[in-house]
Amino acid sequence: MNKRWIPIVAVVMLLCAVVAPAQMVGTPSKHAGRAAALADYLQLTPEQVKAWEQVRNDTATDMKPLAQDARDLQKQLNAAMNATSPDPATVGKLSLELRSLRAQVRAVKETSTAKFVATLTPEQKVKFDAFQAAVKSLRQRRQAARGPA
Repeated sequence: MNKRWIPIVAVVMLLCAVVAPAQMVGTPSKHAGRAAALADYLQLTPEQVKAWEQVRNDTATDMKPLAQDARDLQKQLNAAMNATSPDPATVGKLSLELRSLRAQVRAVKETSTAKFVATLTPEQKVKFDAFQAAVKSLRQRRQAARGPA
């Protein structure tokens, strides 16, 4: 490996422990350490941290019913597919409903991220964009390592 990549890889690995704000949905204590690490990395002001917490809380509220619906649909889909004679129409309908729900989840995440980014300074936005790019790259590498689904 080229030696100039070592610091970049080190930063990326450090950032892997941190999850993007849009992905930090759950109980506040569950992601408190990750959120603090990202806040520290971006050098957020107390006002920005407060705004971010509000965005996260709003996102969690929006995501809760979507997550429950997704679990329910996935259970129905699994049951339909594991039936002795799966009904293609039922499987197709449930698959499309689950796909639509996943699109809604993506939209909530994108809105959450946009609200968070709107609170950042130009310098923080550069850091956050680099963070997002690193997370995306690592996600793609993991998927490539797993092979085709």
